[in-house]
Amino acid sequence: MPPRPLDYNVWQYGTGIGNMPLELCEHLSECKGVAARVHMFVQPNNGQSFHQILSTQARVRGIPRIPVGCLFEYDYDDSKSIICGNHQQLERDLQSGMNPNVTTEAGITLLSLAVGRGEAECARVLLEYGADPNLRGDWQIALPLDYTSPIHPLPARMTIQQLLLHGARFQYPSVFAAICSINDTRYVRQAVDNGTNLAAMCFPDGNTALHFAARAYSDRPDIADTVAELVPALANSRNDRDETPLHLAVTPALQDAMLRAGANPNVRDRDGDTPVHLAIRSQTIDLIRPLLNSRRTDIEGMQNDACEGPGGLLPA
Repeated sequence: MPPRPLDYNVWQYGTGIGNMPLELCEHLSECKGVAARVHMFVQPNNGQSFHQILSTQARVRGIPRIPVGCLFEYDYDDSKSIICGNHQQLERDLQSGMNPNVTTEAGITLLSLAVGRGEAECARVLLEYGADPNLRGDWQIALPLDYTSPIHPLPARMTIQQLLLHGARFQYPSVFAAICSINDTRYVRQAVDNGTNLAAMCFPDGNTALHFAARAYSDRPDIADTVAELVPALANSRNDRDETPLHLAVTPALQDAMLRAGANPNVRDRDGDTPVHLAIRSQTIDLIRPLLNSRRTDIEGMQNDACEGPGGLLPA
């Protein structure tokens, strides 16, 4: 069974809810004019705004401070220097005794605010003064690193590196996607070492982190190899189409990573196809050979349905 989206209780509000924090979706759409669906396929149903969904959830969760506007634009004394991107003033405030783990009036931590706004230097200062990289605000689910914004790629890379080195975890697939884009698998390892649960992470269409790595980074087999090594159980995970990551492997290097992690080449997807069927239909010998040479491949079963059309080895 595919993993469930993180915000399963609000899944009914639209496609992709749970791929990134709703608070961040609101900031992107309402303040930055960027559709969240462009980055992680998040789209509310029935014309609802992210702010309407957040306000409803605030009442459901009993959160006392329902935001008037965007959580990342709400300006009050302790957050003013971060809103302005003034890390020198922030450091002076901290030197004067300001608590680095204070929660803003909008209900998020100062570190979450800095991450969400792409203020890497402010995040660095907060960490140096003892900000907890895993402290939640009032919104219960998201951790500071979960607010990594896809519209600030360079600051995002810096904050990801800084927070991971300080022991940060994350829960949303949007952060894993951002980490993969850094082009350094050490950060994937660091995230797992910090306690991030990649096995529970749900991407669009029920894909796991290994499905995502195989599909989105087919030219970077080291990412899939690292994920498969760290979480070998994902090698036989299935998405909403009953595809395993091996079904999505389009290069010999990806196939090798999946097979070494224990992927079963005999698993059939919703259409009745195994990875072997797909490889043979692609007529790509480099994809066919590793699967047929695998000791786990059921060659006899393949021969029995060789000409059956759908689910068989040959095109109908």
